[in-house]
Amino acid sequence: MTNRTGTQGGQVASGGGDELPRPGGGPFAALGRLVTGHPWLVIAVWIIAAVAIVATAPSLPTTTNEASFLPSHYESIRAQNLQNQAFPEAGKLDATAAIIVFARSDHGRLTAADKAKVASIATTLNGKHIKNIVSVTAGPPSSNGLVQTAYVAMSNSLVNGSGTQAGDAVKVLRADIKPLVSGAGLYEGVTGAAAQQLDSEQSGNKAEEIVLLATLVLILVLLLIIFRSPIIALMPIITIAVVAEVAQGLIADVNSALNLNADSQTTVILIVVLFGIGTDYILFLMFRYRERLRAGDTPKQAVATAVERAHAELGPLHILVNNAGGPIKRPERQIQWPDSDWRDDIDTKLLGMLRVTQSMIPHMPTDGTGRIINISGIAGSSVLTSALTHGLNNAAMNHATSYLAADLAAARITVNSVIPGLIATEWRESWAESAGRQRGLSKQEFLDETCRDWGIVAGRWGTMREVADAVVFVASDRAAYINGAKLTVDGGYAINARG
Repeated sequence: MTNRTGTQGGQVASGGGDELPRPGGGPFAALGRLVTGHPWLVIAVWIIAAVAIVATAPSLPTTTNEASFLPSHYESIRAQNLQNQAFPEAGKLDATAAIIVFARSDHGRLTAADKAKVASIATTLNGKHIKNIVSVTAGPPSSNGLVQTAYVAMSNSLVNGSGTQAGDAVKVLRADIKPLVSGAGLYEGVTGAAAQQLDSEQSGNKAEEIVLLATLVLILVLLLIIFRSPIIALMPIITIAVVAEVAQGLIADVNSALNLNADSQTTVILIVVLFGIGTDYILFLMFRYRERLRAGDTPKQAVATAVERAHAELGPLHILVNNAGGPIKRPERQIQWPDSDWRDDIDTKLLGMLRVTQSMIPHMPTDGTGRIINISGIAGSSVLTSALTHGLNNAAMNHATSYLAADLAAARITVNSVIPGLIATEWRESWAESAGRQRGLSKQEFLDETCRDWGIVAGRWGTMREVADAVVFVASDRAAYINGAKLTVDGGYAINARG
């Protein structure tokens, strides 16, 4: 994916030269002038807003229960609501929210004394009336006599909700069990939905800390290497950290106002998105600022122009190239593959293309400059050995190109396919060397023989640059009248009959 004002692979994706915009009109230039004209006011407003939002926002409770995100019209949710209406008491209590598992330390069978001890522990825990635990009841031993359980009942709303009450109860439960089993020759563990939720939360917190630390270290080191200035290296981190706190506070406010849930990965996503993309934008702005200073602008003019240039270069998405895929998994009859292997191949190339296209269409302009280019392949129109899923993917991509060309015509977005033939990719290079050795041929001899067998008129394989040139042309303004086309880059493979 690229923006029309940017470059890709050394090729300029549009005409018009590379002249830098001068300070002038436009909302982003005006924003730059406002910031540079009143810097301390802008900083003060940001600080006041950040403090107010962070101080007044509720905590951001998360849930690992995916059902809480399903719309109410889904069948499973409708059935659950119906059950709760018909059996309200059953819906309020989870009798096995947590399960305590007991076994002997020597891994032997539980004795009568052990079973009595388990029952006594359950009774003691039940008598402690741990907050948010309704009851603790001893269960029967297993059929082999090695394990016995105790069932911990909690409110369903706590176990499946977005708060931490169930996990807090499990923490207390685990702490209270330890002295009760000490010296009894037993060991225990607490599992079940509530315990797993707590363990997932703690694991997620560790992952969040690791992601944050790694992100900060990477950004700090890179900025120190680039700018050799501790102040410039720390400035983006401090700025984005404030924005991250504000964003989390706003999300918590919206969740509270609309009674929504947040996924347990929300904070990790915020870290990656804000620190990753935010640093990119700040770096882009700083480079453009330095560029304008060297061109003779005053600092205020440089900031205004840098902001306008950032919007111009990182604005709407003009060109989308769908080029996902991979080599053939195994050289065998793919009709004998399990469903999972078929799905993997189709999910990567075909469904991946559809998902990316669906996500990007809203961000593409409707002024006739939008381009979608799908890279398919000759396996979509001919039978290649061990390439069943490759053929399905490529044929389907070519059909999707025709469909999308018609569907997006009103939005003035063109959609075309580029169909490479035998191309010297890294994977094909190793394939040619390996296959040549197996036949006692050099790589070039094997390629010459393959070109003859495949009927490639050019007598050679193509280069990745030749495919890229075709993509650049289809993406350019010169191809504005080309829509729904399938441009083959195959050295004449498509015109020759093969045995």
